[in-house]
Amino acid sequence: MPAEITRMKHALPVLMATCLLGYGAAAERSTGAESIAFHVAIDGDDFDSGSVDAPFASLERARDAARDIVCRQALPSGGVRVVIHGGVHSRKGTFELSRDDSGTPDSPIVYAAARGEIPIISGMVALQPGWFEPVSDQAILDRVIEPTARERLLQCDLRAHGFTEFGELSRRGHDVTRPEITKAPPPELYLDGRRMVRARWPNPDDHFPQFLRGVQQSRHGVVGRAGIVDPGPTAEDADFLARGGVIRFAFDRPKWWALADDIWLSGVFSWSWQWSYNRVASIDLPSQTITLRYGERSGITDRYSHDYFFAENLLEEIDQPGEYFLDRATGRLFLLPPEGFGEGGADICLSMMATPLIRLTNASDICFEGLTLDGGRSSGIICRGGGRVLVDRCEVRNVSTTGIDLQGRNHGVRRCHVHHVGGIGVALSGGDTAALAPGGLFVEDSDIHHFAWLNQVYAPAVLLGYRSVGSRVSHNRIRHGPHVAVTVYGNDHLIEYNDVGHVVEEFTDMGAIYANLGSRPLERGTVIRRNYIHDIGQHHHLQNGVYPDNGTMGWLIEENVFHRIGGRGVAANCRAVNNNTGAHIITRHNVFIDCTIPYLMGTFCAQFHDVNVARWEDYFRSHDLSQLPHAGKYPELLRFWQEPRQYPDTNRFEGNVICNPTVPLLQSYGKIAMRDAVIVENGGILKTSDNWITVQDPGFTDAAVGDFTLPADAEAVRHIPGFPGIEFNTIGPRPPSLAR
Repeated sequence: MPAEITRMKHALPVLMATCLLGYGAAAERSTGAESIAFHVAIDGDDFDSGSVDAPFASLERARDAARDIVCRQALPSGGVRVVIHGGVHSRKGTFELSRDDSGTPDSPIVYAAARGEIPIISGMVALQPGWFEPVSDQAILDRVIEPTARERLLQCDLRAHGFTEFGELSRRGHDVTRPEITKAPPPELYLDGRRMVRARWPNPDDHFPQFLRGVQQSRHGVVGRAGIVDPGPTAEDADFLARGGVIRFAFDRPKWWALADDIWLSGVFSWSWQWSYNRVASIDLPSQTITLRYGERSGITDRYSHDYFFAENLLEEIDQPGEYFLDRATGRLFLLPPEGFGEGGADICLSMMATPLIRLTNASDICFEGLTLDGGRSSGIICRGGGRVLVDRCEVRNVSTTGIDLQGRNHGVRRCHVHHVGGIGVALSGGDTAALAPGGLFVEDSDIHHFAWLNQVYAPAVLLGYRSVGSRVSHNRIRHGPHVAVTVYGNDHLIEYNDVGHVVEEFTDMGAIYANLGSRPLERGTVIRRNYIHDIGQHHHLQNGVYPDNGTMGWLIEENVFHRIGGRGVAANCRAVNNNTGAHIITRHNVFIDCTIPYLMGTFCAQFHDVNVARWEDYFRSHDLSQLPHAGKYPELLRFWQEPRQYPDTNRFEGNVICNPTVPLLQSYGKIAMRDAVIVENGGILKTSDNWITVQDPGFTDAAVGDFTLPADAEAVRHIPGFPGIEFNTIGPRPPSLAR
């Protein structure tokens, strides 16, 4: 008798009993709780009952069992728990949940790790060390530049082991991601959970100042162009996808790349915030020129940020342990193995899954607890619609795009660890900006770090998305990202008690907390309060702490601690708060420690005054204040056209402590002198009062160990009228006993 028929015959009595008695009889009831539990284990069987002693094998089987209870409207008061046991639960497709899988506020559906166990929902595939063998093909070895690498180079024939779909490298960058040219990325190679480096030149630690210009000469791992031959089309041009510009180079490395046919450049060709990932169409060695495949957003131009880039996806450039090259045409993976490769049971994985690990569509009252989501070329969790989906105490890692993406009502992320993701860490979007109805989304007590390695700009740790209202970002630790940490759209968000540091690490003209809302003046009301924002702009210029850009309006920035924003040399031109022609920005009762420019009142947008006025007129024609609640919430909107618009006079900087014991204040910015710890660009207006500037300790509890608490009897509190003091030890993720 075939094994499958035997299994079905054995399972039939259990299935019949389950149908007759209801899943409550076949499933395990949690002791002392009015809930039903189904169990899932990697050695389970979907033809079993789902009890602790006879678990299901798949999440789908447990979902369907829970769905049957939901559809019969037989949810117990404690809901349904799907208990997922430890081990790697490998996925080949997305785990889908819909409206039919919803619980209720009092009876949620919970997908939870078994107590004391770590279930890993994985989009990885494991490779065996024995699949790798030395490369003997002399034609391949001859392409590798480094002689010692040729001797150690390994290859794995992925097709021979059943892997056939490898994605493709494609165009990426700010405002150039389009479905015609942006594809699912190729898999990434991981050794013992650490992402390896796609073969590149220069290597991350190489330093070629002779090929870099100006403020970028200190950068490692990149080179610059020697000139512009053809700027190419911009994103507004019809031939943007048809051709690219042409640059000149002065280095001789491309002479080794004659056989490479899929080279990509990652870097900056115009403004720093227009980071680009563009394919090489051709290289002409006699003229020392590189022609790009696609246009650049603003064309190839010389800007204050200067250009820099590296080339990758080059078999020729494998020379560092852990570097690899995937030949997608043949399915061969080439690797220069690190020391000890293949010894001691090392994990070798490819992130093969090209769709989200978990996706919810119009589902409500579902909770994920204690799960680890690991690996994939898409996202960890995506939720669209519904309400009250909670991701609690989960780890999301090694996905190529967004870690957790929640859109709907009252969704939240709590006590999670989101790290090493290729794009956004956590995206929140909900509410109605027209009605000022809050969405109630939140992320709290979470650790989010090492994000945006694939999409490197405008992919923050936390995104408060378009048309969002009333989201909360509180008590998180955010660190190690190349660009922005928190991007703000919409109204009335609260960003408080977060530890944000070592961000804006690569690109310039950006802030840890950033918004560009000047063209949408009804979007205001965000409060940034009691955060620790630190270690930004230590090596590069124009890197900021809080950055309301391009006329963003109506923010309150209060009681934050800004520490080490800016440094010496070119890094001195960094700002703790950079207000670029904004209005109604109140900055009060903050502490600035070793910040070179505590506050800059910019006037860049003033030169576009007529353009901005035209945009505002169009905006207000489509937003009738008499029909919206905004005028009541923000009464200053009723005076919008009576206030100075070119040089707003409604910004205040008051009651702040400025303490520079180690790094001096930047006393002048060009020909503009600093006054009262602020720099006001020509034409700008900023009201300052009651700020205290000192090089002495203003009364911190223990600055030597990084405790910047200002108790009630601190000199700063006595010196500044109404200064509230700052309880520094309340910032960052709270212990479980104090978290909500």
